[in-house]
Amino acid sequence: MSAVSNRRGATSIIGMPSLLCAIQKKLSGVQSRGRQTSGKLLLHFHRFPQSLMSRLISQSVGMATRVVSRVRRLTRVGRWPLTLGVRAVVLDDEGQVMLVRHTYAPGWHFPGGGVDQRETLSQAAARELREEALLAVRGEPTFFGMYLSLTDNKSDHIGVFVVRHFEQVTGRMRTLEIAEARFFPVTALPKGTTGGTRRRLEEILGGVPRSAAW
Repeated sequence: MSAVSNRRGATSIIGMPSLLCAIQKKLSGVQSRGRQTSGKLLLHFHRFPQSLMSRLISQSVGMATRVVSRVRRLTRVGRWPLTLGVRAVVLDDEGQVMLVRHTYAPGWHFPGGGVDQRETLSQAAARELREEALLAVRGEPTFFGMYLSLTDNKSDHIGVFVVRHFEQVTGRMRTLEIAEARFFPVTALPKGTTGGTRRRLEEILGGVPRSAAW
């Protein structure tokens, strides 16, 4: 079809190819100025459906992946929690070691627990020893090593301290957590002493090479 002009010089009838070309140019200009109308946006979608939809889908999937990853980090879903704790190996002059038995778990263990906020490892070891066995450290406990325990579906990092200078204090133990706290000869450990407890004593007293695993 040919173009026909009226008295004002405006085109009243335009051939189809020319019409599409004019619309595309108009849309490009409007898009660059950021003033698209809803009708022109629809034409734009029809003009570039695959590339535009692919980009939108890619962005949506990327955003959803980041959100899920963030939620997992916050709630620790889908990964093992990272924890930090201490154990105090208390040895007296008679060849005995202090062990505690918990109310919520079987076996005999070294006194210890989690590290609180704004607390050093040595401070946590001294606090746990006082709360679980009513023993106060004289001086600074000696750091022996850091261990990794992967039991109970968690990544537990455990700092071990050796305490040879201490004194008995008065107070009240954590009766809800500690069923019993006693000294035992290192050569006659009670039945139920955990494997990790026995291995640490062998390393400290028997000269066995230290392992990184608890």
